[in-house]
Amino acid sequence: MIKKIIFIFSKFFEQKDWEIFDCDYYMEKRIEIEIWSLVKIHYQGKAKTPKYLFRDYNVKYFDELSDFKDNIRRQDCKSVIFIIYPSLGENSRTGYIIRYFIKKSNCRYCDYFYPPVVNNSQYDFDGISSIIRYYYENIRKKDVLKQLLFSIIFPPKFIFINAYANRNMIANKYDLLNRDRLIYINTPDYDKFLIQNEDRDLDVIRRENLMQNGYIVFLDEAHTHHSDTVNEGLSTGVTEDVYGKEIRYLFDIIESKTNMEVVIALHPKAEYIDSCMFGGRKMIHGESRVLIKYSNFVILDYSTAVSYIMLYRKKVFLYTTNQLRKNMGGTLPPMQRWFAELLGCRILNISNNIPENLMEKYLFCVKDAIRREYIKKYVCSRKNKEKKISSHIIYDCIKRL
Repeated sequence: MIKKIIFIFSKFFEQKDWEIFDCDYYMEKRIEIEIWSLVKIHYQGKAKTPKYLFRDYNVKYFDELSDFKDNIRRQDCKSVIFIIYPSLGENSRTGYIIRYFIKKSNCRYCDYFYPPVVNNSQYDFDGISSIIRYYYENIRKKDVLKQLLFSIIFPPKFIFINAYANRNMIANKYDLLNRDRLIYINTPDYDKFLIQNEDRDLDVIRRENLMQNGYIVFLDEAHTHHSDTVNEGLSTGVTEDVYGKEIRYLFDIIESKTNMEVVIALHPKAEYIDSCMFGGRKMIHGESRVLIKYSNFVILDYSTAVSYIMLYRKKVFLYTTNQLRKNMGGTLPPMQRWFAELLGCRILNISNNIPENLMEKYLFCVKDAIRREYIKKYVCSRKNKEKKISSHIIYDCIKRL
């Protein structure tokens, strides 16, 4: 019988993570919770500590793999289950080490996936024939073979997958046929959608002095300083002086044409010093769902919060800049390009001249058939989408062990 869940991360554990993984629910079920992080090992001590680090519960940060290994050995393998985020699909050295130590200690682990993003995979993995074709065409690739062999030798107990689009990330594609191992849960956005509270949502709108359907929301992506980019040792390539000037100019034009204010839904990793970046406009943290829900339309380049745009049937306005394009070798970022193609809408490059008819040309209403297909593929792929959130599905699985 499982009495303890140990969540393992290769990142810092932030305030939003406690809510996303619904740790309180397991504790209510008298399941002990431990949170372990190998972020210092994964990034060799160079990871940037986030602004919203979780401090209300003890998180064990490991500096040495030997200490991590010793902690695993001290666990009662019959009563503990490890849940690892992200899934092995990340294909990192740290990910393999974590799973190897767990299985060598005769313990069990589960893979937990990132929310899926738009992709153009040529494989649908809807049956044995497509899986065979995939391995026939890719088995000579080192990463593909490594993932397959590792997942066969050291398999997970469960694979908790958010949505259909993440099927291409599963280490062993034959697990797609294993109904006992592959378990569909929700994306974090869909969980929040299911448990939304109308009164609480309206309190947020009143607190921010906003009028329902009377403002525009901008989905910030913290392009100038996103910690994931910094931790990988990469340059963001986007500067506050250039990007800020361009985005403020766009907001000025849109506000003048619509007589509505633009409100900034800050990215969870945003750490702006002040509101000058966006011309003194309202910057709101941790309320993207609510802001999208009551907005008139949404401005974005690309974001996983697209889920809320689809769930709440909102119009979209897609933009890019020369700096964002330069980061991708002078082309549109692939996810944004695929997303625009999926919707059949245009993308405005705000580094160039902005046309007079930009609202008529670039503001797009998503067709209902496309919206439903997007939700099915990228938001929630469970056949029965009743009010059952991810933590409840996971608990139902592990209580059988």
